[in-house]
Amino acid sequence: MLAAGLAAAVASLMSWVSVVIAGGDRPAWAAALQLFGIALAIAFIPAAVGAAVLLPPESAVRDPRPLGERAFASPARPLLFATLAVIAMLQAPAIAAWWSEDRALMQQLFGRSPSSLGLELIAYASLLSLPALAGTALLMFALTSLLSVLVRHELVSRVFGACTALLSGLVIGLHFIVYAFTRAGDALRQLVAASPDAAAAAQVADWFGRHDAAATSVVWRLTWILVGYVVAFAVVEFMAARGASAVSRVAATVPPAPASLPASGSSQASRPVSTSAAVVTPAARAFDDTSYSVRPRQRFAEMMMRRYSVYEIETIPPRSRSRFTFEWKTGVLRRETDGQQILEVRDREARGVRPSPAHVVVDAASGAELGTLSANGAAWEIRDARTGAVARVIEEKTGPGFASYVARVGDRAVCTFNWALGGASVASTGVDVEFHAGSDEHVDRALAIALAPIIEEKARIAAQRR
Repeated sequence: MLAAGLAAAVASLMSWVSVVIAGGDRPAWAAALQLFGIALAIAFIPAAVGAAVLLPPESAVRDPRPLGERAFASPARPLLFATLAVIAMLQAPAIAAWWSEDRALMQQLFGRSPSSLGLELIAYASLLSLPALAGTALLMFALTSLLSVLVRHELVSRVFGACTALLSGLVIGLHFIVYAFTRAGDALRQLVAASPDAAAAAQVADWFGRHDAAATSVVWRLTWILVGYVVAFAVVEFMAARGASAVSRVAATVPPAPASLPASGSSQASRPVSTSAAVVTPAARAFDDTSYSVRPRQRFAEMMMRRYSVYEIETIPPRSRSRFTFEWKTGVLRRETDGQQILEVRDREARGVRPSPAHVVVDAASGAELGTLSANGAAWEIRDARTGAVARVIEEKTGPGFASYVARVGDRAVCTFNWALGGASVASTGVDVEFHAGSDEHVDRALAIALAPIIEEKARIAAQRR
C-alpha cells in the first residue's frame, strides 16, 4: 500500500513537471491524472504509515494462552466479530462476478487472441486490479475479526486500529479509482458521441455502464461493512468500560469482611489479627505489571554471536515509565527514564570439578541479596532469599519458532516465559514474561525478570541447533 501511494504521488508529480516543461495549457487528461494520483497518495500513504505505527511486534501480539483461559473485555466480542467476518465473506460471490465481468469486457475490447506485443496486458492489469483490491479487503476483514479474538486483550485496540487504517486506505482508494474510471468513461462517451458512428457510441456506453454497475455496488458494500466494524468495536469497548466501572463502584461500596476472632478465653485473644499482604522488595515493586517483554538490542556486530550485551525490557503494552535495560557486562538492570539501578546480577563463585552456572541477584538500592539463579540439568532454579521458596523453570512446550518455560513452586505455576521469533531469523527473538496471580507470595518478580535474558539465550541457541 505504501509503494502504491508513493508511485501515485510520483506519477502526479511527473504529470505536473511534464506540463511545466512543455508549457502551454494543461490538457484535461493531464489534470485528471494529477488529481487522481494525489487522491490515491492521500488514501494509501497515511493508511500504511498509520498501520505501521499502531501495529505492535508479532511476538508481543501473540497470546500463548489457550482460548478457554483468556479473559475478554466483553464476551460478545468474539461472536460479534465472527458475525461481521461472515457478512464480509458473503460478498465474495459479488467480487467474483465483478472479476468475471471485467474479464469479459477486456475480451470484448481486445478479443480472445493476444497481440504479438502483449500490450493488452497493461489494460488487463489496470482493470482487474480493482476486484483484486476488493478481494484483499475481504481478507483484511477476516483477519481483523481473527486478531480481535486471538491477540492479548490489552493490545486489541492498537491491533484493531492498525487493521482499520489499512481497510480505510483500501476502501477509500477503491472509491477514488472507481471514480477515476467513471470520469474517464464520461470523457470517452462525450468524445464518441460527437462522431457519426452511433453503434460505437452505444458500445462505449454499454461497456462503461456494465463496469460501473459491478464496481460501484461492491465498493459501497465494503464501505458499509467497514462502518459496521468500527461501530461494533466502539460499542463493545464502551459496554466493557461501563461494566468495569460498575463493578468497581460496587466493590467500593462493599465493606471489607471482618477478621475472624478466636473464641473468648483463648490464649491468643489479646493478639492483633495480621491483615498485611506479602512483603514485596523494592526491586520487585519496579515490576508491578503482569506482562513484560525482554528483547536483545540488535547490534550488527552481535548478530552471529551467542550472547547479546544489552537487553531491553518493557511492559506489554509499552509504557514510558516502565522501560528498563540490562547489560551483561556490568550485570546491572536500570530504569531508562531516570537511570536508576534496580538490581545487579553477579556470578557466584564456581565450586566443584564441573560447576553449574549460578548467579546471585542483589537489590541495587540496599545491597541485600534477593536470591539466586542456578542451573540444574536442563532446568533452572530460582531460589528466593525472602521466602526460601525454590521455583523450578522447565521447558513445557516447544515448536518451530517458539518455546514456553514455566516456573513452578511445587505444583503451583508462578510465572511463564514465552520465547518466540520476532522476525524471519533466529537473530531477532524475545521473551515475554507472564506473572500469574499470587506469584508475589512465592518468588520475587525481580528474580524472574533477571532470569529472562538467560532463558532467551538458552532458547535461541537451542533453536539455532535444530
